[in-house]
Amino acid sequence: MISFFTMRDFSFHGGGMIRILGLLSTLDYNDEQHRLFSNNLDTEFLTRNKLSGLNIEYMDLEFSKKEKRFFQLLLSFLPISIVNIFFTKTLNKLKAFSSEFSLDNQVLICCEYLDLSLGYYMKKNNLIGGYICDIHGLVPNEFKTKKNKRIYNYVRYCSASLLDQKVFSFCDGVIYASFAMKSFMEHKIKKLKTVNSMVIPYLVSEDKVNIKVDRVQLNRIRNRLRITTDHDVIFFAGSFKELGGVMDLVQAYHKIKLKRDNLKLLLIGGGDDLDKVKIYINENGLSDSIIHIPKVDYSELITYQELADVIVCPDRYNLYSNMIIHLKYIDSLVSNKIVINGSFDAVKELNIDQNLSINFTPSDINDLAEKIDYCLENKIQLGLKFKNNTDYVRDNLVYQSSKYNIANIF
Repeated sequence: MISFFTMRDFSFHGGGMIRILGLLSTLDYNDEQHRLFSNNLDTEFLTRNKLSGLNIEYMDLEFSKKEKRFFQLLLSFLPISIVNIFFTKTLNKLKAFSSEFSLDNQVLICCEYLDLSLGYYMKKNNLIGGYICDIHGLVPNEFKTKKNKRIYNYVRYCSASLLDQKVFSFCDGVIYASFAMKSFMEHKIKKLKTVNSMVIPYLVSEDKVNIKVDRVQLNRIRNRLRITTDHDVIFFAGSFKELGGVMDLVQAYHKIKLKRDNLKLLLIGGGDDLDKVKIYINENGLSDSIIHIPKVDYSELITYQELADVIVCPDRYNLYSNMIIHLKYIDSLVSNKIVINGSFDAVKELNIDQNLSINFTPSDINDLAEKIDYCLENKIQLGLKFKNNTDYVRDNLVYQSSKYNIANIF
């Protein structure tokens, strides 16, 4: 039986949860026996996510944000014996967990950053037989690129770099989000060349591709947001973070708005940069034409996307974005709308000759503004060009495929 391990309780439907559900669905699709160790108590979880072959085991193991940071800080700098002194209660819970499910000879697939740390911690304490890492992020790079609290983030960068060396040098296998990430990580940590690995990109589920626009809800949303068919609507849904490029998008929108009176910008999401974005909007008199919605249910995203003339994925240039295809890009393609995305290496491998979307130069606000303006000017022709993107995603970018059978890594 293949076992997944995550601290998630699955109450928040974000990118991390979608990734885990996607990996689980690959096993369901390929009729592999599997189970999930998590903090999930949702009794309808299996039915709602159509995971008929999955067994769920509740762990009752939680970390506060402070405990998580302290645990990973100690784990990065100190030997396991010292960490055990500070986390005796956690260790005892993990011992009971290991004993109950006879995990001392089992290999767990660990899904997110804290999960990877705990996989390492459990293996060093001989509580599991091993762990496989799903590497779909570059945590040290996130801290390295933050411009505020430089000393604090430098310490976190050093801690994350040391922890990566420990965790990935001791693991038993790796799932990478791209071949570029595989190459990067194997160059950075030589030990990774010696373990089993496979590449599973960010994908979507078949259910996501098959969700239809709710026309009744769409009309209600139009009325509520005061968006008419006469408006040209620019759309973004995702995290408001420094490298996410939302501020770039707002500034590009500001440039275009000067010559297009019927323009609206719809922003969905939140994050560290939200306050900064709101200040810019208010200071530049854009609040009447920019609409912000804190969040929408993932199943409703396709209906909100239907409001858009152009969907923008405005990520700034960074090492991580250059190596992987973001989930929001594939989510955008499913809509059959005109999509603008940064010309990252990973995207260009997929978007040959801009057959799926329009490229812009990442971090270049002027180029982003020009590409948005171009798309609006040519929205009828481009709309026809991209009208079958959903079919492409269904055929090539879903988790339910025999080529993404995680059992092959064992």
